Amino acid sequence: NIRELENCVQRTAVLATGPSILRTDFACYADQCLAAALWKNGQPTSEKSTTIEPSAACAAPPVGDGQAPIGPATTRGRVPDADTVIA
Repeated sequence: NIRELENCVQRTAVLATGPSILRTDFACYADQCLAAALWKNGQPTSEKSTTIEPSAACAAPPVGDGQAPIGPATTRGRVPDADTVIA
């Protein structure tokens, strides 16, 4: 499933300890694949899946994600115009 693969790669990117993803960073390398736990014998399990730590869930998106920068973070006390913030 493409969505499961995307989720796996994104989860690994967030939880990776170094600047790049290594084979050992993937949960399936340590036999802890979340997709396998959810689809045991082809059927979703009724058990809750492993939760991701809050710090990982709130992590910033990776650099170079293809979106244009939104501009400077400071507005010198002014409220920014919505058109200048949304790219």
